[in-house]
Amino acid sequence: MSAGNQLLKSVARVCQAILLIMLLGESRAAPGVLDAQFNPNANGTVRSLSAQPDGKVVIGGEFSLLGASIRNRMARLNTDGSLDAGFNPDADNIVYAIYMQPRGTMLAGGDFTMIGGVVRNRIAKINADGSVDPFFNPNADGRIGCIATLPNGKILVGGSFTKIGSQSGRGLMRLSADGVPDETFTSSLDTGSIFTIAPLASGKVLIGGSFTTAGSGQSYLARINADGSIDSTFNVPVSEVSQVYRRGVYAILEQPDGKLLIGGEFDTIGGISRNNLARLNANGTVDATFNPNVNPALRSISQQSDGKLLISGHFTTVGGVARTSIARLN
Repeated sequence: MSAGNQLLKSVARVCQAILLIMLLGESRAAPGVLDAQFNPNANGTVRSLSAQPDGKVVIGGEFSLLGASIRNRMARLNTDGSLDAGFNPDADNIVYAIYMQPRGTMLAGGDFTMIGGVVRNRIAKINADGSVDPFFNPNADGRIGCIATLPNGKILVGGSFTKIGSQSGRGLMRLSADGVPDETFTSSLDTGSIFTIAPLASGKVLIGGSFTTAGSGQSYLARINADGSIDSTFNVPVSEVSQVYRRGVYAILEQPDGKLLIGGEFDTIGGISRNNLARLNANGTVDATFNPNVNPALRSISQQSDGKLLISGHFTTVGGVARTSIARLN
């Protein structure tokens, strides 16, 4: 073998070793550590986000710019955080909730009365190209703050509304897949609003919000049964912090191992100090190994296929590192 060939092989081995070290370093990143490469730079609060199966991320909120590009309150990001130029629903008011559905469609909820150039009162179904589904129109009389789909295809919506279509129901309602209210579901909420809904593998549902007297007295976080009644066996106290924006629980995510991510505006949960983002074990106790320290408030959490977490909200720092409104955690 010539000296030149030996040199080339040596260089190749060195490059392979460097690449392996980089990959191992990435895979060993500590949970909750900021991903410094992802920075879409929204000019306003990002209220909601949802990751697509292809790794792209749909976001909603109060922003009108992402970097230098105009996007009114709803946009889609590529996997590296850059703007997807082909998607632009253009909502006329705040988008609080985005929920991905099969075949690329998504449900959006908020304060808007027009989206994609079509009249829709606070909830709409958006196609993959950003256009509005003409057949889905539940017509809510107040804010839709959160949306989730159940395994049977029915849709749970939460917020500060009192009626959807012709049916009354305070803050929490179940809809059929085509948007018709389900009369067999009764909300147990008597005060406040619901900001987040998370169906659990058990068939029960976690709700979070600003409520303080749900069921047997649960505040900000509660678990409900299939008929809408409160599950009194789950009671995790969440602190009442000095109000910066609007205190409460805004985001819940059940991870594949059954642990629960809880985000919002609080400084203790389950009696343990946590700034606005915590992870609970399946039994409701706080996971001591997870403490990203988000300030001052978090609004949404989504998990990507690689296990990383996307978070959004009012925050300006995560783990002591400057990040405005949107960040990704290992």
